[in-house]
Amino acid sequence: MKRIISFALMIAMLMCVGNGAVYAESASAYTADELAYTAYVEIGAVYHSSIRNLKTLGGLWESFADKATWDDVSVSWLSHYCIADGDFNEGIQRIMFFNDIGEKKLGIEDLVSTNKKALVDAIKEEATARHLTDPKSAVFILLDWGQEVGYLKNEETFEAELELGMEAIRMIMSVDASYANLNTLKDYYKEASAIYYYLVDFSDNYIGFTSKLEQYQASYD
Repeated sequence: MKRIISFALMIAMLMCVGNGAVYAESASAYTADELAYTAYVEIGAVYHSSIRNLKTLGGLWESFADKATWDDVSVSWLSHYCIADGDFNEGIQRIMFFNDIGEKKLGIEDLVSTNKKALVDAIKEEATARHLTDPKSAVFILLDWGQEVGYLKNEETFEAELELGMEAIRMIMSVDASYANLNTLKDYYKEASAIYYYLVDFSDNYIGFTSKLEQYQASYD
């Protein structure tokens, strides 16, 4: 793990330096396999976190689909959402999501267990502050808060990881242009970039979204 971190720091440094000679000399200090693993880790982080963000979006989207007024956004809604239709693992993720928001955003520990109403009230207060009248807009409030508290990655983090992955690929090309796994890494980068751009430039309907998410999950697996 320390070796991976050192690669990432080295790549980040070279991105700032921009000196070709320094780049070539530093790249040659690592084997193509070492650089490939660094690329794999950075690109994989983008892929995995993009899916996590999309799964969170999908769950929230579905849970607010039938909400006609802000009165429908209630403790009952929150409790039902955290049950996740009996999916234990998904339910745990949702509880962690809200507890992170509760602790880091609202100053409430174990929010789902102790004070669901505090979260519901906070969502409605934020909606009023943003002049939002549609209760379905609570989806975007919660996604914003998820990024703010670090449960969901933000655009800047995704872009930094993608750039580190691409710089590692460029280093491999300078070390060993015929490296056997180079094309595989390039394809992996393209796939991670595609899901990232789908996420940050989101403009799909729910049916199209669920199809895309299933496709991305299958590809990642």
